Amino acid sequence: MAEPLAIKRRRATQSDSSFDSLRREAIELIQHYSGDSWTDYNLHDPGITILEQLVYAITDLIYRSEFAVEDFLVDEDGRLDLEACSLRQAADIFPCRPTTVSDYRKLLLDAVPEIDNLWISAMPEDSGGYRGLYRLSVKLANWLDRQARETAIEHLRASYHAARNLCEDLGEIEVVENLEYALCASIEIGSERNPEDLLAEIYFACARRMARSISIAHYDQAEVGARSLDRLFEGPLTSHGFFFDEEMHAHQTEFLVSTLFATINSIDGVDHIEDLYLARGDERHYDRIAADGPGQAFDLLIPGRAEDLGVSLSINGRELPISMREVTARVEELKFRYYVSRSKAQDPSLLSDPITGVARPFERYYSIQNQFPVVYGINRYGVPESAAPDVRARARQLKAYLLIFEQLMANFLANLGAVGTLFSTRTEPRSSYALQSLDERQIHDLEAVYPRDPEAFLSHLIADFDDFDERKNRLLDYLLSIYGERFSQGSLRHFNYYYNSEELGGAILDKKIAFLNSIVELGRDRAAAPDYRAAAGGDQSGLSRRVATLLGFEQRPTQATTLALREQELELVSHDAYRQQTEGSDYYRLIDDPETETGTAGDFEQPPFTPPERGVSLQELRDRLAGILPLKASVLSAKLLRKGVRINRYRVGRPQSNSGYQLLFRIDDRVYWVLGSFADRSAAVRAANDLRSYLILLNQSCEGLHVVERILLRPQQQALGSPVDPERDDDFFSFRISAIFPCWTARCHDTEFRKLAEETLRLNTPAQIYPEIYWLDFEWMSEFELIYENWQALIRDPESLPADREFGARQIIDLLRAHRQTPERDQDGVR
Repeated sequence: MAEPLAIKRRRATQSDSSFDSLRREAIELIQHYSGDSWTDYNLHDPGITILEQLVYAITDLIYRSEFAVEDFLVDEDGRLDLEACSLRQAADIFPCRPTTVSDYRKLLLDAVPEIDNLWISAMPEDSGGYRGLYRLSVKLANWLDRQARETAIEHLRASYHAARNLCEDLGEIEVVENLEYALCASIEIGSERNPEDLLAEIYFACARRMARSISIAHYDQAEVGARSLDRLFEGPLTSHGFFFDEEMHAHQTEFLVSTLFATINSIDGVDHIEDLYLARGDERHYDRIAADGPGQAFDLLIPGRAEDLGVSLSINGRELPISMREVTARVEELKFRYYVSRSKAQDPSLLSDPITGVARPFERYYSIQNQFPVVYGINRYGVPESAAPDVRARARQLKAYLLIFEQLMANFLANLGAVGTLFSTRTEPRSSYALQSLDERQIHDLEAVYPRDPEAFLSHLIADFDDFDERKNRLLDYLLSIYGERFSQGSLRHFNYYYNSEELGGAILDKKIAFLNSIVELGRDRAAAPDYRAAAGGDQSGLSRRVATLLGFEQRPTQATTLALREQELELVSHDAYRQQTEGSDYYRLIDDPETETGTAGDFEQPPFTPPERGVSLQELRDRLAGILPLKASVLSAKLLRKGVRINRYRVGRPQSNSGYQLLFRIDDRVYWVLGSFADRSAAVRAANDLRSYLILLNQSCEGLHVVERILLRPQQQALGSPVDPERDDDFFSFRISAIFPCWTARCHDTEFRKLAEETLRLNTPAQIYPEIYWLDFEWMSEFELIYENWQALIRDPESLPADREFGARQIIDLLRAHRQTPERDQDGVR
């Protein structure tokens, strides 16, 4: 029998989340788990009715979950707070620091519009240059006067130092000699253009071509906009426009005259060129011109008088008269427009559209009970007044049963609405799960089956499952992974000297958020060197900032690790030295066992912990601790500084011989140090917690590191070309840094933490740089920071004498060389 011809009906593809698919899967589950106890799966079955309402509600949840990501992150006005979400625009995240020669050229040409071109080369070693020193060969515009040239050079020098990388420095700036040539040509033009305008354009275009001026295009030009964002922002960010890589040629010592033919022929209005050459004195150059070396460059001489004009314009063989006054004025206008264009700041963020979304009420919930048939008595009409009590009870029983599922769905929508807060650097509210309570507007007769205080009840219920610190940490890890970064902070957990279990989670979150907020600078500027010529100079290099952040060091405006102790007028000494200086005084009185001085065993006990106040300063805490005896001596024991950060080392109690209360500090197993006496127990407990907070702040204020670039300490040559010092230690200066840590704080005294700090520094140091690591005690660090700050002040001061700068550098070198093999210190890290 022949098969009947027919077109098969096209059936829509059912996704796993469609109503039909979910309903079918649910019924299969019911059949599997209910077995013979439920045999009717028809539409009239109330169970199927309930199931279909739930499935329909779930499809709504799925629908709301599939909107664009930005819709979940925007505010009510549809705007996205990029900073709160730790997101960055392309103009912020794509550009890098200048790394290659081409990068440096682009950045410096962008910063100084008076430069036609520049070239970068390493200083030759036979002229006294160390590795890492560079020469800038600069081609200045030939129209600059002497003062303008000096200003441009100084601007160039400042721009280089602001963009300098670690272990690199500027050896010298060489202004190349401009070799000026006159243009001689016979040019046939059309009649549609003014001859003076055309001649001015010819001179200006040829002058730029001979000077090899680098072209810069505005970001809104078509040839720029056609490139992808990663290509546009390749290399450093240039604020005045886009530089084309194909124009970044190396310095050339010859110029082909034939290139001017193409330049002139490309100008609108030029028909053809009958003759063209370049002249310098009595010499004519039809083929090419050459320079004696890289110290020379070419320029076109633009005449100011008619008798010096070497270019003739003609129409149909008839030479045209030219007004040199108009030509000169037009050339100046073209120069002005060109340099204004190069000086006009562009907004690179316009290259990418702002991220916007549609604000949607994701959390709005509509109860499924409103969709049930009226006969169920659970929608907004409820049960009729005439219904029997058992009918009302059954309706409420069903309402309560459905409420369990509805609360889950309402909370799901609340979590959708809170995605913008969840995936952000905000830590308030301290809950990673969102919830919402239902009300009478959503479900009729809700009060009969709902808790009296639903917000408190639900919050308490969810709190048992919501480990905020752990979940928020994982979400922050996801945001970090967007940038290819990790910040596990396992070191803060393992070497936790400053936080108890209640504080640690919040502290780790704060450190991770600080890392995220500075993600661009910490990634891009890892190799950045500080501008040592700036008025507010310092040694806050990109490397030191990144390492300090990864190690959990506090960020401070100054890097002086001894500053906090000096400001508090405290001298840090070893515990043995403190005992020798204060033994026999009230500042150092010991008790072998506090229980022997008490009437009742156990009167001395560990004080209860009180969380430290946020934002409290060292001086505020010091003022509260007027009754602490060791602080009155202005000499701080290193053992108290490091071990006093633990609350379990303190004891508060009333001795038998005293009606007041004493605060004790456990030095060893059963030896206690009397820190002070107080009128009541609460004052002693408060003093113990304040002293702990004070010592923690002191420890954190002393943590940090110095990164010393040894190339900046190099012996300065008296003149370029002087013979190289035969005894110079090139391995000491070239591509070497000294990383200097304090060794007296609680964490930095831990040998295992030192290994972690050294490993972190080495992993983050640029590959071409070798770091030497020093751990200095308080006295040596005080001496180092004093001479280092003095030397920094000298190199920032342009009026300082070279001999003074040399002497300051020599002091630092001597200290570093003396500590290349760190001498043995006692266990307190102080001498």
